[in-house]
Amino acid sequence: MTITFIGSGAIGEANNNDVTPALHASTAQNDLIVVTATLRGENATDAAMALVALGSGYTAIFDFTHSAGSPRPRLLAYWKIAGAGEANPLVNITPLATGASVIAQAHTWRGTHLTDPINVIGATSENASAQDIGAISGITATADDGAVIVVGGKCDNWTSVATLSGDGLTWAEASDIAFTALGQDAGVVCDYAIWVGAPPTVSAKTFVVTGGAANKGLGGMFSIKPPAAADVLFAQAMM
Repeated sequence: MTITFIGSGAIGEANNNDVTPALHASTAQNDLIVVTATLRGENATDAAMALVALGSGYTAIFDFTHSAGSPRPRLLAYWKIAGAGEANPLVNITPLATGASVIAQAHTWRGTHLTDPINVIGATSENASAQDIGAISGITATADDGAVIVVGGKCDNWTSVATLSGDGLTWAEASDIAFTALGQDAGVVCDYAIWVGAPPTVSAKTFVVTGGAANKGLGGMFSIKPPAAADVLFAQAMM
């Protein structure tokens, strides 16, 4: 069974408030939901103090804040295996200062492990004020027939972000969000690559950003894995 990216739902975005990003319309029971989000706090303590909670059943892949200064960005990714009639996730934050930007989106994957889909999580990364986001620490995946997902956030908007490349993989963009209308400028981007066969070593990645201004960035990389053999046999028997 090959892992497939189904798509991303509508963006949830707000100025200093909770957001409820929509699930992709085709999300079905046993799909993997990955929620990515960024917060831009305007004071040195804002994003560090914000308590972020998702709806029942979500597990953190990473959730971290830039180590210094103002603005103080935060980047997070959480996962859940969808149940029947799965509700849209609520990203619930402790209020920050007025002007703090919150952006979130839910991405759906199919054909992953049903109870333990996360394979390898890389070290999270941060960069000082810069045009691009990165470098984001690489990983050595350990699962055959898996996928790698890279997420980056920045305290500014942009015109576009180039799709990642390299390591003999075919890369694609899951989402690319940047806005100025709510709170302060901010953006979050998510790319992925799927492989068939032996797992690769994925080198450190940098999101090349066009437009906007230099500012702080955060990034994280992780891989996901296919179903266990028993799950595949069961699914085949039910066909």
